Amino acid sequence: MEPRAVSCSAPPVLDTTSRLSSVQWIEARRELAALDLTSSEERRAVVDGGCHCGAVRYRIDGALGRASACHCSRCRKVFSGASSAYAEIPDASKFSWVIGEDKLTEYSVASGFRAAFCRICGSTLCGISANQVHGVTLGTVDGDPGVQIEMHTFVGSKAPWDHIGGSAPQFEEEYPNSEASEDNQ
Repeated sequence: MEPRAVSCSAPPVLDTTSRLSSVQWIEARRELAALDLTSSEERRAVVDGGCHCGAVRYRIDGALGRASACHCSRCRKVFSGASSAYAEIPDASKFSWVIGEDKLTEYSVASGFRAAFCRICGSTLCGISANQVHGVTLGTVDGDPGVQIEMHTFVGSKAPWDHIGGSAPQFEEEYPNSEASEDNQ
């Protein structure tokens, strides 16, 4: 018997405390669609994404960089899951907020690093370093992000209920060639 594909079909719900009405949400989606003036060749290097409720949307005019999953306890809490499925943005100048930048709130995760969330639905959208967007959470990308998880870090502190699949290399702590590792040597 083949496994059955199951997905959540519940539409986003905008409650009455939301500052973005259903009409505004639909208008924002239309505006975003109107911005898509790229050819099919160029479209592969444009990444769009946003939060669950649609109040915050972003665009990256370029491909995503290194994708990884950190399994440390801090990332599990910030990303509300087994890990942080996260892709870096090679050129921060290519990132822009399309709508809803005023709907973001930030939290200092570590020295010099903040996570940005939609303050309406709570979706973790990106990481910020040196006051620039460093990368985005893969779960907020619309469609295929064009990258796959290249590595799993801090698997030595992964949750006891977590099972890591796939063939990406796993590191007990930080990736050995990262800037963080070089700073600690």
